[in-house]
Amino acid sequence: MNGLTPEEKKLGFESSNFGNENFTVNIENHIAKIHFTANDLTKDLRSPQQVIDFTMAITLTAEQFDAVNDAQICVNNTYNYEITFFANEESVDCPF
Repeated sequence: MNGLTPEEKKLGFESSNFGNENFTVNIENHIAKIHFTANDLTKDLRSPQQVIDFTMAITLTAEQFDAVNDAQICVNNTYNYEITFFANEESVDCPF
């Protein structure tokens, strides 16, 4: 979760944090509650498919842990970030 190791960089691996500056994760009742803070996601997430891929990557990563059955994600204190990002819907504040 901290990026590439020096060995991975030497091997030519690349990594993207999708413009996220930092994040927090709390697990309650087998639900990973993940909150990202990002300056400008429009640089890294330019299409609806990239937003879906971002969400799925985070969800599938969280669900690999035995203590996690589900994941909830907020970006910049917005719970419905997928819709607000592309459809200009009114945002719903992150409940956690």
